[in-house]
Amino acid sequence: MNLQALKALIDGEPENAARTDAEVAAWCNQDSGKPLIGFRNLTAPLMGSVIGAFRAAQVLDEVAALGSAQARWVSWVEGPTPVNVGDAETRASLDTLAALPVETVSLTAEEAAKIKALAERSQTRAEAAGVGRVLPGHVKKARA
Repeated sequence: MNLQALKALIDGEPENAARTDAEVAAWCNQDSGKPLIGFRNLTAPLMGSVIGAFRAAQVLDEVAALGSAQARWVSWVEGPTPVNVGDAETRASLDTLAALPVETVSLTAEEAAKIKALAERSQTRAEAAGVGRVLPGHVKKARA
């Protein structure tokens, strides 16, 4: 825990002076509204949960038909070692697939965005400050 960064975060909000350690910790762990792209395994069932099982099967079949590298990508999504949809290259690949002519791969830009959204969430104030999850004990140490 970077206590200096936590202290700066706490001191940056004047209302924190009157809050308890628990209240400040809760404030630090609130959504900041800043986006965070994290690690998220993409599996065929998960893909099916966001674009529909039949659409996922169709798209994976179409991608597999493109060639060996694409077929390997499909084998990862369908296999025991899934693809990280938070990875920049995976996200770019989804955009590339969505940009292909519909007769090649019918994945739409909207569907690609839904799949990529699986790895997206908002950062907490603490994460945005580079601190991580804050507990009341951390606040007590930072204030000392």
